[in-house]
Amino acid sequence: MLSPAWTILHYGKKIMRYKFVYFVVFIVLLVHVSDSFSARLEKPEVRTETARMEAMEPMDKMGADKASVVADPDNELEKSILGADIVTFAMSLKGKPYTWAGVKPSTGFDCSGFIYFVYGEYGISLPHSSRAQYKEGTEISESEARKGDLVFFRGTNPKSKAVGHVGIVTSEPGEPVRFVHSSTGRGVVEDGIVRSYRRRYIGIKRIL
Repeated sequence: MLSPAWTILHYGKKIMRYKFVYFVVFIVLLVHVSDSFSARLEKPEVRTETARMEAMEPMDKMGADKASVVADPDNELEKSILGADIVTFAMSLKGKPYTWAGVKPSTGFDCSGFIYFVYGEYGISLPHSSRAQYKEGTEISESEARKGDLVFFRGTNPKSKAVGHVGIVTSEPGEPVRFVHSSTGRGVVEDGIVRSYRRRYIGIKRIL
């Protein structure tokens, strides 16, 4: 007959052996589950990053196209927008007085000084003389005139055919030409090519 002490020791060893086996199996299962869970977490992240890059690709192309338009100095749309901006600024000066040789809003403008100042605010350097300004740019027809072009007239002396007055076109192509200018008796105003201005009309130049 086996002693109680031996019996306890014998069965205790068996129990410990089974516990060890169970512990090893538990560890193996735990590692497997952990790897599987990590893989599931990583896959959506990869898909999400790929999707993000694919979504950004057309946006990058749009940005590049836009940058090329802005940077292109020969782009007609850019010139048209700039001309409209120049007209908006020039029209904001309506009411400023006429001052001989004036080039500042605080003191007033003569006709060429008005052009000199307005264009200068946009980094475009023009001479302070209507005759010299007429030598700039490209001549165009009245039907082609658009915002930002310059329109030239003879002076008020009927005996002279030389350029003596200038204004900034405020109308669009195909419309009757209107312009903002610094008039001797009225200061900065907007007019059309009518009456005395029609008789004195010389031509239109595109500076932009």
